[in-house]
Amino acid sequence: MKTYKQLGLFFVMVTVILPVGLVSEVFAAPSATSSTAGSSPAAPYPRQKSRTASRKSTIKNREMKTEGLEMRKTRRVAIGTVVGGSLGLIGGNLELNLNSQTGIVGGYGGGPGYQAFTIEIKQYIAGDTFLPFLGAGYSRWFNSVGSSEGFKQSRPQFLVEKFLKEKEKETGIFNLDMVYTTIGAQYVNLTGGWAGFSLFAEVMLMVDLETLGAAPNAAVGMAYYF
Repeated sequence: MKTYKQLGLFFVMVTVILPVGLVSEVFAAPSATSSTAGSSPAAPYPRQKSRTASRKSTIKNREMKTEGLEMRKTRRVAIGTVVGGSLGLIGGNLELNLNSQTGIVGGYGGGPGYQAFTIEIKQYIAGDTFLPFLGAGYSRWFNSVGSSEGFKQSRPQFLVEKFLKEKEKETGIFNLDMVYTTIGAQYVNLTGGWAGFSLFAEVMLMVDLETLGAAPNAAVGMAYYF
């Protein structure tokens, strides 16, 4: 009986246990070899993936906060148009970026019966595509030709109502020197074929240097940086 039991155990070992062991070694060998050789790195755990993505997102957000200002370093000049504001009814302006946050703006325009020019300094606050800004400048509105009908109305209305004297209204000849402060915001497109194109809006307070009369004003415009 012992002999039969021993033969049975030997048969089980040869037919079942030994083949299973060989098969497991064959399939385990390539995995061990590839792991040792380092041909295919182990995939990160889900938590590691999440942390990596979070870090990349944080870095990208930090970079985006200064993209609008970085553009001003490479695109130093802008040309544009403006409606309202320190140039009267409508005008054109040219901006030169001294650095990423400071720019000097010069413009020429006017309105019905007068001409205007201005020079302004703007200080931009950090942002990506949306850049708030503060500014201060000098503006001169004038008409040296005059009119036989006088100067009874114009745009903006406060020019006639608050700033011009009666004699200036009668002759239509005047030279108006003003200073102003402004606050506004600018949207800048940073990608694609329209990169460098911007839109802006601002409100300002204009003060006549002679009479110290003050009037609020506003403007909207667009510009292209190149």
